[in-house]
Amino acid sequence: MQLDHTVPYDPGGPPGQTSLDNAGPMTLTHHRIATHGSWRRRQPRPGVYAWATPRGRYRLTDQSGTHVVPGRLGEAIFGGSDLEAAFASLVLVS
Repeated sequence: MQLDHTVPYDPGGPPGQTSLDNAGPMTLTHHRIATHGSWRRRQPRPGVYAWATPRGRYRLTDQSGTHVVPGRLGEAIFGGSDLEAAFASLVLVS
């Protein structure tokens, strides 16, 4: 496992960039995909990761597994505000 920052760490940025709200454990493979691949990810709330594939598909992963995300909700998670992303993720896994 490796610790992933969903918002990349900025060495010149403000203190307190690393917290449970912005980090979580990932397998080495998933961390490499997130860091070096063309997949995008977002953490709408602690313990929940949303993924956007290079082909425009969306997935959500949490403690219960991987869930397919309909396009509109995926767009809200990746194109909307933090509040919209959190709400969309709640609708998916509630």
